[in-house]
Amino acid sequence: MVVNRLLRARVEITAAAELMGHSPSVMLSHYRRVSSEDRAAGVAQAGLGEPLVVAGTQKKHGHKSRHIAR
Repeated sequence: MVVNRLLRARVEITAAAELMGHSPSVMLSHYRRVSSEDRAAGVAQAGLGEPLVVAGTQKKHGHKSRHIAR
């Protein structure tokens, strides 16, 4: 959560990594969770148009029961 908040607040990556006590690569690969909002913001900030929605990247809500109704 802290890594995500730092990066969303546009704290420079190496500064955020130092605050967390990790190298940037470890911090990004183990602790960063990119949301669909993060992707949309990146596309908008870069002026690339609309973000592409990739199958399997949407959040899945709820739990699918494996029980069979009888």
